[in-house]
Amino acid sequence: MKKILSFVAVALAAFAMSSCAKSDSEAAQEATMTLSVSLPDAVGTKAYGDGMYAEKTVVVGVFDEAGNEQFRKSYTWGVEEFSKELQLRFVMGRSYQMVIFAQYGEAYGAPATMSLREISLDYTASNMENLDAFYAHVPTFTVKQDFSKTVVLKRPFAQINFATIVNDLDESLGEGYLGLSDKAVVTVKNLANTLDLFTGETTYVSADNTADAKGKPVTIPETAFPKIDGKYPQIEVDGVKYEVISMNYVLVADAGCEDGKTTVDLTLQVGDLVINVPSAYLKRNYRTNIIGELLTAEGSFNVTVDPIFTDSFEHVWNE
Repeated sequence: MKKILSFVAVALAAFAMSSCAKSDSEAAQEATMTLSVSLPDAVGTKAYGDGMYAEKTVVVGVFDEAGNEQFRKSYTWGVEEFSKELQLRFVMGRSYQMVIFAQYGEAYGAPATMSLREISLDYTASNMENLDAFYAHVPTFTVKQDFSKTVVLKRPFAQINFATIVNDLDESLGEGYLGLSDKAVVTVKNLANTLDLFTGETTYVSADNTADAKGKPVTIPETAFPKIDGKYPQIEVDGVKYEVISMNYVLVADAGCEDGKTTVDLTLQVGDLVINVPSAYLKRNYRTNIIGELLTAEGSFNVTVDPIFTDSFEHVWNE
């Protein structure tokens, strides 16, 4: 009996050693990536149009060279959390590429099922702050050993703000004055509504699935002047504060444009009042502000492109 037990013990020990050896061998075929992901510093300013101040969902999609998804992982960041260090394991010797997408809640889809190949922007709701999002495509890399990557996510769109001098909104709505509407309609020529997260290219995809790389004229439906806690939100340009009439996220081309800028014609309509802004600049990851006495005074106003994260340029227009 003792001999049989001894034989079983030896067999189990050998099996255990064999199992450990296999596990160690498999582990040797993998490498660990330490991925440092961060949002731009300016996101922490909490200005109007910088997104909801809620928890953020970060989805990391890992693809092979051909673009076939291998796996994805999602993470939740807190309200005040703008960076995180993540650990991912890859098979040695293989090549991968990644898409990293950060959104508020499930604005662009549930983390487990949303597309990480392209996103679409619905212009019937493009004034919603929770559409603020950030992404990066990490080009193909080959895994040879443990390694680290640092990725800063950027906004995939431009932002358009129409803003007037403080108190102009209340005066324009006052009884016996202009009696303007409290809603705004914005029209933009040559907009895209779909972004390829791999190439960065934009197209306008119609309801019949027809794609137009040059974009289409888009009229953003009438929306009420925004309010936060009963007050009109403000932006500040060159030390002067303005109240926002309309804020919208829009998709614009990034490549093939001079300095990445796209030139468009903008129109703001408030009731019977129509303001035309020809040849305004839009740029991905930038905010374009149309500011001045827009509602209750005649005169000139400036069109400025104020950087959210990078440089700035200004377009001055007088009617």
